[in-house]
Amino acid sequence: AQAEAQAEKGHKAEAAGTLRRAHKLDPAFVPVAERLAALYIERGHKRGARAVIEATWKLNPHKDLVPLWEQLVPSAKASDVSAKLRWF
Repeated sequence: AQAEAQAEKGHKAEAAGTLRRAHKLDPAFVPVAERLAALYIERGHKRGARAVIEATWKLNPHKDLVPLWEQLVPSAKASDVSAKLRWF
């Protein structure tokens, strides 16, 4: 909730820091991972988003992480169905 309030005020860097601390406390908690990965994607930090999703998926594979993972599909694989399937 604190990170969302920070983001609403336009303090995206502070929100990311708050979410990183929360994710470090409980990397299996999907709502924090989801918000942090989405914020990373929004800011163009795809590598960070990928790391968050992978860490959480290992502990708690959850369907809400799939749309975020799909946003990280490399552009070369996006149009090739078999390459996209291998990505997943």
